[in-house]
Formats: sequence, C-alpha cells, structure tokens
Amino acid sequence: YLKVWDTRAGDVRAQRAAALSDRVTALAWCPPGDETAAGKKKKKRKSTSLSQGSFLALGTASGKVIVFDASTEEQSTLSSAHDGAVQSLAWQSAERLFSGSADKHVFDWNVADASLSGSWVADKRAVSALTAAGASEEGESLLLSAGAQIALWNADTKEQLKTFMGHEHAVTRLIFLGTHFVSAVKGSADDSLIHVWAMDSDGRKPNVTFEPTTASSSVSAVMAGDEPSVVRVLAVAQGGKRAALFQQELGKRVKKPVAALASISVSTADSAAILLLAAAFDTSAPRTQITVARGTAVLPICETVEYSTGDGND
Repeated sequence: YLKVWDTRAGDVRAQRAAALSDRVTALAWCPPGDETAAGKKKKKRKSTSLSQGSFLALGTASGKVIVFDASTEEQSTLSSAHDGAVQSLAWQSAERLFSGSADKHVFDWNVADASLSGSWVADKRAVSALTAAGASEEGESLLLSAGAQIALWNADTKEQLKTFMGHEHAVTRLIFLGTHFVSAVKGSADDSLIHVWAMDSDGRKPNVTFEPTTASSSVSAVMAGDEPSVVRVLAVAQGGKRAALFQQELGKRVKKPVAALASISVSTADSAAILLLAAAFDTSAPRTQITVARGTAVLPICETVEYSTGDGND
C-alpha cells in the first residue's frame, strides 16, 4: 500500500492500493523540473504542492519498475523486469532512470516510451544503492553504484571508471553532493561509519569518516558554505531514539573518525521519548532546517525544526 504525504500540510496527497499487489522494495522521486517524459503524454494537472517532483519510481520484489504520478495517481510499468528484487533506483533526468537489482544488473530506462535502453552487470553481489553523479567533462552521464564495492560508471558507455573501498557490508545509501559523495550502510551495528569521498580521489580512503554511536536507519546529507565547503550529515539511530548531526570542513583528508556535533531527540512534556522514523535536511528552505518524521509508519507526523551550528554557515 502506497501513501504520499505532504510533510508541510500533514495530509495524504496520493495513495494506491489495488494496483500495487507486489511488495515495494525501492523508491526514488524524480527531481523537480520538466517531468513530461515521465508520463505517457502531457496532461494538465491540478495546482498542488506535488506539481514539482510528482513522479515516483517504485521497484518491486518481482523485479518490476513502476512509474507513479502522485498528482494524478496514475501509474505505468516499464517494459522489462529484473530477475531479482529491485533494490535501488536513481533518476538521471526526467527522461532517464536507472534501477539496480539482486540480479547484479543495472538497467538503463528510457522513461518517455517505457523501454529498456541497456543493461550491464555492475557488481558481484546485489546492486544495493545507486545515485546519478552528474556528467563528465565530455558531457557523458556518470552513475555511482554500490554492492560489494562502490563503483563510478560512465553510464553512456557502461565503462567502469574507478572503485571506492571502505565498507565491510553492502552499501545501502549513496548521496551525490557535486564534488563529493556520501556512502553509508543502514542498520548495520558493525559497519556504522559514514564516509565522505572526493569524486576525484583514487578511491582508496575517504576524505572524512563520521562515527555514529550506533547503527543508522536513515541518512541525509547537504553541502553548506562556499569557500571552504562544509559537509553536513544527519543520521537517525536505529530504533529512532535520536538523530546525530555531523559537520566537517572539506579540504585535506581527515584521518580520524569525526564524532557528532549535536544530538537531536523529541520528547513529550513529561519527558517521554518520541521515536523518530526519519529525518532529512530541508533543501527547499535555508539549510538550518530539517524535517523530522515521528509517530508510526501508518500515521506519521512531520515537522520542520531549525538548528544552529554556530559556525557562520547557517
């Protein structure tokens, strides 16, 4: 059962039950912009908060990829299916979508006509994370994938450009930040470190490593500041008791793991803990705001809170 929540208004804007009989194993929002290609044909839609970023890609346990329009609640299934559960999805643009699966393959989709443009074996294990990684100097599309290792690909030629080593378990979260990217393993107590890599590094050691005190259930990251750049990472602890805020100036490689700058928790008036479902930086607002989801997955409560790091980059 799929529900799309408006985190500001706190209500359900779209939902789908009957047509999603298969278990959803991955999802990714299409970046805001011209999304005409993600639908079968251009349609006039009602003016809602979903008018930007309204297309959602869903991966299923049976290997299918579905594009769902949260504005019209219509959906279309792309032409082919993986031989294993879809574990990761990444939009390169409104016209191009990548999916990674337990079958070790990455599929390259043309969303406009719901067809498969190409595929390749990307890992010796399941492809557990994907993120579009901008373009090369020649204008070719770049893609980061993760499984047994993290790999940078020329998505147009399917050529592997380099690998990044540093996690013991399969990476489940990749976040591209322009000159850098973040990698993390969600839910792993013995591989809880969060790495920040320079895209132009040799891939042998991360530039910065953040050290949560426990496994993380969700991870968000943004860049802040201009010169020098600062990376901020927000990690919700497994179990939801708190979220940790990390921050580090980027430049020379930091050899020792960096501890959290602050801890965020929510409680009732009588100090009873309220568990966090997820937390993320609010990129539509100044980067001193985060959106927190709490309560239950059936009826989440979302609120935006402000924070201050006291470093002048707020």
